Amino acid sequence: MTQQSTTATVPTWVKLAVAVLLVLSLWALFSARSATSTANDNQQRLQVPEIQLSLVPGAPERFPDAFEEAVGDAGAEELDVDALNWVTVLVRNVGGADAEDVILEGRMLGADSVEAIGETSSFQDFEVAVEEGALQMTLNDVDAGETGRVFLGFPNDALPEEVVANWAANYQLAIDRVIAREEDGDEPMVTLFGAAM
Repeated sequence: MTQQSTTATVPTWVKLAVAVLLVLSLWALFSARSATSTANDNQQRLQVPEIQLSLVPGAPERFPDAFEEAVGDAGAEELDVDALNWVTVLVRNVGGADAEDVILEGRMLGADSVEAIGETSSFQDFEVAVEEGALQMTLNDVDAGETGRVFLGFPNDALPEEVVANWAANYQLAIDRVIAREEDGDEPMVTLFGAAM
């Protein structure tokens, strides 16, 4: 009598199917962990302020209501608005938290003679000083999701004639850079480069 093996052989396709299921299970597990980690990172990013800056020429004609309000709040009603060349710095907080005590440092032509007026409805307090040839502007409480304006007026004698002659096209030539940072932080939150000569 011939003895047959009592152990049944597992077909190859079953072994292959088990291996594929094991690989798919591991893939699903690692994908889920990665998604959780990404979600946690995104949630943390949303809970910090993120400042964006942009420059636009003009102020009184571009933002008449906001400009008038800012001038009135600054007590600068006697300011000869038409004698200055205006640039508006838009300060946006696109992050998920309010930014407190943001410092804007503006390196620009004639920084010591530039009139700076902040929109107090956006920044509850606005202070200006000139330090080491740079315009230092302190903005308090830049709320999440808000856009505030800082109006900069450049006198003609602080700028080259060719810049003044076509201000709308050349306004960026008056500004080297504007840096936004938190008052207690050393690292800039954002740097906006102009094209100063």
